[in-house]
Amino acid sequence: MIITESASWSQRGEAFPGAASLYTKEQAQGWKKVINKVHENNSRIYVQLNHCGRASFKYTNGGLETWAPSAIKIRDMHAWLKTEHETPKEMSIEDIKTTQ
Repeated sequence: MIITESASWSQRGEAFPGAASLYTKEQAQGWKKVINKVHENNSRIYVQLNHCGRASFKYTNGGLETWAPSAIKIRDMHAWLKTEHETPKEMSIEDIKTTQ
């Protein structure tokens, strides 16, 4: 059994460039190649899905506003940008339902 590195299921949930993702057709096709190879070798694979919430950043998520469960920003500096994190927008129930 293989459990993959976490993969973002939403562009809005990206935390760093080059992170594993699974929200476009192209990404799904890439994952499918890996999944098929694993299945050919009689094994199972599970993709750990994630959304980085307040750790996402407009530079990593295509310029989208940062959304999180609450409007509390991370106090530490962003690790690779060396700048403050943004204060995220607190997600409404409708935001949660429409996040893709």
